[in-house]
Amino acid sequence: MFSLISRDWTHISVAKVYTDICRNGYKIMYLTSRAIGQADSTRYYLKGIKQNNYQLPEGPVIMSPDRLMASFHRFVQHH
Repeated sequence: MFSLISRDWTHISVAKVYTDICRNGYKIMYLTSRAIGQADSTRYYLKGIKQNNYQLPEGPVIMSPDRLMASFHRFVQHH
């Protein structure tokens, strides 16, 4: 939700750190508790993270198999 209102949740220099990790031969995999119905918006969000001259590397996105409300309920219970 916050990404829709331009709230930036990224850590400083995360794109460079992940890029450096990939340059050392490692692969990046993203893990989120977002619902499977948010797959496209999540991938779009990750692809849009650009910091200085760095962008998050591509990688698979592992998501919750639940629908939005079940995923949101689980998130609220654990935070």
